[in-house]
Amino acid sequence: MTRVRLKMHLSRDKLSGAAAFCALMAMAPCAMATSASQAPVQAFDPDLIQHDPNGKAYISIRDSYGILTAMEHGDPAQLHAIHDGLGKRIPAASASYVVMAGLCDAALARVQGDLTGSDAFLDRARKAAGPLGDPARSINPLDLLFETVRVGNLMLEGRTQDWARAHDRLVQVYFAPIRQFYRLPDLEFRNIDPLTLSVPADTIPQPSVSGPESEHVDFEASHVRIGGRSLPLAQGPITLGDIRTQAIFDTGSFLGSIPAAMARQQHFTVVGHIGQQSDGSTRTRTAEIVLVPALTIGRTTLTNQMMTISQASTVIVGMQQLSQLRHVVFSEHALHFGRGTPLACTDRMTLRSMRNGMTMSLLLPVSHDGTEGHALVDTGDNTLEVLTVRLRSFPAALTGHLQSEEVETMQGRFVQHIAIRPQTLRIGAVSHEADVKYELGDWSMPPAITFGAFRYGALQFDRTEGVACFR
Repeated sequence: MTRVRLKMHLSRDKLSGAAAFCALMAMAPCAMATSASQAPVQAFDPDLIQHDPNGKAYISIRDSYGILTAMEHGDPAQLHAIHDGLGKRIPAASASYVVMAGLCDAALARVQGDLTGSDAFLDRARKAAGPLGDPARSINPLDLLFETVRVGNLMLEGRTQDWARAHDRLVQVYFAPIRQFYRLPDLEFRNIDPLTLSVPADTIPQPSVSGPESEHVDFEASHVRIGGRSLPLAQGPITLGDIRTQAIFDTGSFLGSIPAAMARQQHFTVVGHIGQQSDGSTRTRTAEIVLVPALTIGRTTLTNQMMTISQASTVIVGMQQLSQLRHVVFSEHALHFGRGTPLACTDRMTLRSMRNGMTMSLLLPVSHDGTEGHALVDTGDNTLEVLTVRLRSFPAALTGHLQSEEVETMQGRFVQHIAIRPQTLRIGAVSHEADVKYELGDWSMPPAITFGAFRYGALQFDRTEGVACFR
């Protein structure tokens, strides 16, 4: 059976020098370079440079405690464990402890949706780091991590004008001297810098959101049926520029996207391009970024939004746009939002995001097949199955139950093999017997809660208040 669906998818109490920094980061003795016009480049050792098979050089930086890895996985329990264990590795009265505890607190605040709090913790950590937290006095990996998270917070918050200016500073103050230090003018900062602007940062306008206190958009009925049942579809009317069209409201995407033909028709300004991005399968893509002057949902208008140009046939409204709205409630039939929309939710939000702020997923607690964990919410996946689990390969128990499925993502259409098994699931506060789908893909990603789950409950969230639940 062929199935069709839409899936849119970084003295001893003072860190006064490079030697103290190296001990903190558990690195080899530090390299240092100075010039008359810039701060010294410190602790960027040769082993930080890696090469692709084609010889392309790139740099990879992570803290030795796993703080940013836990943040990128959306794992608050691991962040608490790291924080609790810092005192066993670093004297609690030292500036080193304050620095790493501050980075950990900043990561935890971001995971819980508190981007303002994350910035405050980063500022405290940088102050404790002394010269090593001041790029005018030292360019080093730790401060680069601080700055990367801070710049990423701006993108997650939808403050794209502030992000553009901060990103430009990141390139000039950090990337340029590091490339000069290594004598690698084309050195890539891959887990830091996937989006490259093609216009001056000062030309990116300030975004805004305006609309009534309470808003709702009814979802369109799907015309695709499987086994006599209509596929669920989080699709409703929007206005993009001066075109009235339909869009998928997709929590599984971040920037959102526009079909290439529509972008050409509207003459949207290309402001940059984004590097290799995955749609959750094994496929990746590069894409141009355009600036959308106005995106209107109901009577609410979001101005100056960055969105990608895609190979899909439908506009995608992603999490960067959705998280700028207040009191968001997704049901099976409609999207409600606005400060006046009732929000019966007190559970703390859990977000999974890359340090650079170019991806963000909302996680909810899930139990299935005897395991408990978290799954990301993907309202752009409109399959009937409630949960999608990605595998590296199909186990023997599933190979006899494979079927084909036609999928459309931002990269276009393709056919994949899947297997389906009924299970008892719990998502948030809702338990139900439902089908789980297994497919090949990026098995490092958590399972995905599809829009099919919305037959049994509704998603509620507010990023500003830091709450999210399914009930």
